[in-house]
Order: sequence, then C-alpha cells, then structure tokens
Amino acid sequence: MKTMVLSAEFWIQWGILGLVLGLIAQVLVPGFPKEPLLIIAGSYYGLVLGTLINWLGMILGAQLAYELARKGKMLWTKKDSSSIRTLHKGSEKYGLKFLFFLRLFPFSPNDVLSYGGGFIGLERKGYFKVSVVTALPYALLFAWLGEESRKIQNEQGWLILLTIISLLSFLVLILAIIAKPLFEKRLTHLSNHNDEDKLE
Repeated sequence: MKTMVLSAEFWIQWGILGLVLGLIAQVLVPGFPKEPLLIIAGSYYGLVLGTLINWLGMILGAQLAYELARKGKMLWTKKDSSSIRTLHKGSEKYGLKFLFFLRLFPFSPNDVLSYGGGFIGLERKGYFKVSVVTALPYALLFAWLGEESRKIQNEQGWLILLTIISLLSFLVLILAIIAKPLFEKRLTHLSNHNDEDKLE
C-alpha cells in the first residue's frame, strides 16, 4: 500500500483530478504523506499548473478536516493532543492570527491543526482564508522541486538538487530551533495569564 501511495505512475494515471483527490484524502489517513504528491504534481505538470494543483488539493483537504471536526468526527486525531491545546489557548488570545503563525511555523502538524480548527470552533470564513494563504508557499516550493527533479538527467544533477533540499531543510531546522524557545515562552506566559483570569 505504501509503495502504491509513493508511486508516481499510480497517481498520474488518474490525471489532475487524481492528484487533487489524493491530497484531499491524505488528511483522512494517518501516515499518508502529502509531500510525494506535491512533488509529483510539479514533476508532471510544471511549476505553474503543479502549484495550482497542490494549492487546491491542500486547501480542500484542510477544509474537509475542519468540517469533519466541527461535526465531532476527529478520526485519527486526539481531541486532547498538545497541538490542539496549543491552538486553543493561542486562538483565545490572538484569534486566527495564531493559526496563521502555526501554519507557517516549521514542522507544524498542519493536518492536526486543520482538525483542531474545526474542533475548537474557529470561524469558518477566517479559517478558510488562513488556509488559502498559508498553503501557497508549500504548494509552490514542492511544485518547484518536482519540476527541477524532472529536468535532472544525471547523477550530478541529482546531487545538486539533494544539496539544495538539504540546505533548505537545514535552514528551516535552524529557524525552528531559534524560534522554539521564544514560542514556548510566549505560550507559557499565555497559559499563566489564562489561569490567573480563571482565578479572578
């Protein structure tokens, strides 16, 4: 099953619709990575159309998870997960701006956040706008990686691409390491502030 999911041939035989449906379905299945689909879209359809496919699939997938959670169907996501608790606390103070920040924060569990947004009752229109904006960078980046991988015909080219990916991953990791203490400090302050309000 895993090999089938990662197979470009399997998804391409269904065309653009297959890739969009795959990106929607991946929010329903734990351990189903969306990144291979994002790269496949860019590889077979180019940067522009690949980005649009990725963008549409990610937006619709996030909205599906949100709508399911609003109806109480969390599927594989735990209602008391740390990510959802963090989203709840931050949203009470900062509203949808907090979700926007989390979506762009490196290594955030975006699928869990999609369920969390519906579960805690974030406003639908605002949630959708956040999804539209924050999905675009990911859609563009992975479509570009896919397009570049298609152009590569030799081992040296693959080495260059892997080096670029490694450098990007390293930069993201450094940003996450730098931002994490500040982020956790802010959350701790926020949590203490909420506790004080309850005591009053």
